Amino acid sequence: MRRRAKISFRKASLQELCGDYVSPGRGWYHIYTFRPDQQDEEQLRWLPFEDHETIALLRLDIGAFRSSSIDDKTLAFIQRILTRFAEAGKDIILRILYDVDGRGMAHEPAAFDLVCDHMRSIGRVVAEHAREILLVQGLFVGSWGEMHTSRFLRPDQICLLAQTWQEATHHALTLSVRKPVHLRMLA
Repeated sequence: MRRRAKISFRKASLQELCGDYVSPGRGWYHIYTFRPDQQDEEQLRWLPFEDHETIALLRLDIGAFRSSSIDDKTLAFIQRILTRFAEAGKDIILRILYDVDGRGMAHEPAAFDLVCDHMRSIGRVVAEHAREILLVQGLFVGSWGEMHTSRFLRPDQICLLAQTWQEATHHALTLSVRKPVHLRMLA
């Protein structure tokens, strides 16, 4: 028979606050979507950052590259985006995706190898900002980058995408996947 640990309770001194309470881990954030191929410096310059928010969901829509590699100019703009968020003191939840319309297969590349190529290219840039990135959501594919409605969701493909991303980012980033079954595939 196991003995239970002795639990003790104590009264907490609670204080009512009026107004906004800023907690670094409270989880409220805005979603910021960029199309790196457009390299919109004005959008980057005039970001409406909220002072009380410490976290931002940054979506990078790379759908324009569904049939080509990502050029150096675009990678440099991605670098500027990440730097801008870091300078604003925002921790980043990063989602890189081909589709913002809910039509994953229509927007993602036809070739699996091109997705891996994009991961390697962007991964080099993103790894430099590992300190500001809380986690990366998904593996680029599917509707809204959420790993559903994609032609690249076989277990071997998911494992290869995860491996490619981890190698490209030197295993410096936490990866979040959509379903527990995806996590089991990766384990």
